[in-house]
Amino acid sequence: MQDGTLAQCCQLSAEGHTMRSNQINILLVEDNPGDARLVKEMLTEAHPLTHELTHLTTLAQARDHLSHQVTDVVLLDLSLPDGQGLECASQLMESFPAVPFVILTGLDDEAVGLESVRRGAQDYLIKWQIDGKLIMRVISYAIERKQAALEKEKLIRELVQVTGGTFQMGSTTGSLNETPVHSVTLGAFYIDKTEITYENWTDVRNWGLTHGYADLPEGRNGCSGTTHHPVTEVDWYDILKWCNASSEKDGLTPVYYTSNTLTTVYRTGQLNLAAAAVKWTADGYRLPTEAEWEFAARGGTKSQGYTYSGSKIVDDVAWCGDNSGNNTHPVSTKGANELGIYDMSGNVWEWCWDWYGSYSSTAQTDPKGPTSGRRRVLRGGSFDVSDSSCHVSVRSIGSPHLRNHFVGFRCVRD
Repeated sequence: MQDGTLAQCCQLSAEGHTMRSNQINILLVEDNPGDARLVKEMLTEAHPLTHELTHLTTLAQARDHLSHQVTDVVLLDLSLPDGQGLECASQLMESFPAVPFVILTGLDDEAVGLESVRRGAQDYLIKWQIDGKLIMRVISYAIERKQAALEKEKLIRELVQVTGGTFQMGSTTGSLNETPVHSVTLGAFYIDKTEITYENWTDVRNWGLTHGYADLPEGRNGCSGTTHHPVTEVDWYDILKWCNASSEKDGLTPVYYTSNTLTTVYRTGQLNLAAAAVKWTADGYRLPTEAEWEFAARGGTKSQGYTYSGSKIVDDVAWCGDNSGNNTHPVSTKGANELGIYDMSGNVWEWCWDWYGSYSSTAQTDPKGPTSGRRRVLRGGSFDVSDSSCHVSVRSIGSPHLRNHFVGFRCVRD
């Protein structure tokens, strides 16, 4: 390493510091053996029983570890064999936005420190200025600050603009129901950046129960989630009513109505609405059509032709059967796609508006799917399926009555 090392001027501290009782999983990314050893000694002497430390030496190893292992905090050096400087660190932080990062470096540069915090680091530590007490306090505060930020984000829904365009829908290398590949042209729309979380659902549901939406279910926090997981165990009917409740709560015009007269807002019951009962020009929330979903998953007009939504490597962007630990995960903890949208491959299957039906080879503009059917379309794959079921073109189906722990949704707006 070119910058100063801990061994040059650091002394270990034996002073204690009160940490929360549960064990903290710390990832140290540091290629200097001496510096790594001293950090380990600091942590052990300060609090030997409150942490488990994993030491890796490259950004590639760190990325793989974060994709597969629970990590509470990362201590990251800025000078590594496969990447140096803040730009490389920023790319890693952006790929794992729910994990707190602390920069641990020998570079005593205030400007770099401030910029690292602007880019998402929770703190910036100079190696020769730390001791055991300080580093444990910084770790504790970093975890709590990140958790507080995530709590604030739970109820904030951010939508991403999808510019209209033409794309080839379907695939010649997947299942038969993904053929024939056909040309689809769509207008512009907005789509939720993440799957709707349990917290989002609960916030709107609580409002809806006192505003005419009497039968919205409680839903479930992912599969066995704790916080910020996608809502599950909500069916197609529940979601249409929730979309209307969310629209009214936000002062927008509801999209779904009980009939094609478009006079009575759909608030209760189970109605297999026809496209004519949808006010497609309203500014409220609705389910995406299957074509809108696939266009957004592919990256819209910015598509790079990836197999999965945002990458050709499933671990980069998707929680699936091979890496999920058989559970859902907090939204946006994998990488985003070309449009900045998360989890369109894996985590939970997502409901679409359309009845399920075979594709046509005819070019289409803003298709709404078949006029009738028995099952609705599900897209994207989930935490409990193979990576081949997480391709952007994969289609699945579900009864509109289906409430399951592996199915959720996201919304769009015009």
